[in-house]
Amino acid sequence: MPQRQPNVSLAALLAENHWTAGQLARAVNAMATAHGMRLMYDRTTIAHWLTGTRPRPPVPELVAAAFSRHGGRSITAADTGLIDRVDVAAAVERSSPNITHRLIDLCRADIDPTRHVELIRAIYTTDDRDASAWDSRIGPAHEDSPSGSGRFGATPTDAQTLREMADVFAELAERNGGILVRCALAAFLAEGADRFLNLPASEAVRREMLTGTAQLTHLLASMTADSDHPGLAQRYFGTALELAREAGDRRMFAITLRTMSVQALRLGHRPRALGLAEAALAVPDLTHDPSIQSFLLGQRALASAAVHRPAAARADLALAEDRHEHADGLPGVFRAYSTAGFQYQRALAFDAMDEGGNARASLRAAVRERDPRRRRALALTQARLAASLARVGEVEAACSHWHLYLDAYPHLRSVEIQRALARLLRTMRRMPRVPEVLALQERAESLAHG
Repeated sequence: MPQRQPNVSLAALLAENHWTAGQLARAVNAMATAHGMRLMYDRTTIAHWLTGTRPRPPVPELVAAAFSRHGGRSITAADTGLIDRVDVAAAVERSSPNITHRLIDLCRADIDPTRHVELIRAIYTTDDRDASAWDSRIGPAHEDSPSGSGRFGATPTDAQTLREMADVFAELAERNGGILVRCALAAFLAEGADRFLNLPASEAVRREMLTGTAQLTHLLASMTADSDHPGLAQRYFGTALELAREAGDRRMFAITLRTMSVQALRLGHRPRALGLAEAALAVPDLTHDPSIQSFLLGQRALASAAVHRPAAARADLALAEDRHEHADGLPGVFRAYSTAGFQYQRALAFDAMDEGGNARASLRAAVRERDPRRRRALALTQARLAASLARVGEVEAACSHWHLYLDAYPHLRSVEIQRALARLLRTMRRMPRVPEVLALQERAESLAHG
């Protein structure tokens, strides 16, 4: 019989909450009473737990609830050490061979408060789980309508609804930040994807439905990354990739790979970022679309610059600019590459090559072209331009752009926006103590602590 191990997790929670064993016992008894149960635990019970004894369910959940209430933060039963920790993300990935079913399971776990806490602990990995190579042999299985139905259930209008919802959620995220919007999108997919994708449909309509769902899942992945949950975001990106592959949508597949490259670069995985950018450009039959080519080339240019390949980066930037000049995509998320977005991407690449002058010129162009409704993108552009101006001593101009960034800050719940504020405050400490800087620092600190 294996020897029991001391429960260090429970001991740590007791110390964190400044509780004695007797206080925890009384709190658990009270929680049980509130749930219609009668427990008579005392300090000796807790002492047994600390040595490795485990109570039967639902006691671990009651212990977690007691700690959550007292400490003011969410504690799961696994956090108490009274049950084994379950890898929720891995369990969902094994739940079904059907990608739409796995998406629904993942979203339902995400909006479940107990499983969500475990889910966001998923670790970002650098293995080949994203299956980044396009395989044209993969596509949706044809599903006939149920016997006696007389017609297919899903219609092109349903597919259009999914595309419109993608536009709505993308706009909400740009206006409010990913943290605020992601839960609503996860809830929509948990129920909406189940309802839409389980309707019988012709193959053409089903492909459109899968593309619409891939777009929404891609947006959820981006919002999750913007909420500082990189491992969970990676799983959503992988799901979006599979949905696009099953839909036979090469464009959406390449867009998702490109955004996965962006995530890898932000996390410091530079060679992986370049590999994903190259995989996006290797997706076949996209050379006829100048908008997507410009979008993909711009990211490969940035990834190349990040791994110190300036010649390759400049070649890609030149080709991206040529492709962008010939682009005529319809407006809307996943349909067009804006001039502001293109100029911002150029600025990132120039920054990575230490070409500050070119970066500032591109950032100024991006600020001019930004749609003011894209509050998050505009704020990040203002902050980056301000930082670049500060580096060359243009204090007054830098402060002006930082104030414009701070105008947007209270409206945005976004990790990238929060990090930009932290960078601003660090930069302030190195700048001259002139009135403009002092006023900006006071405002920034007020927002940081507000």
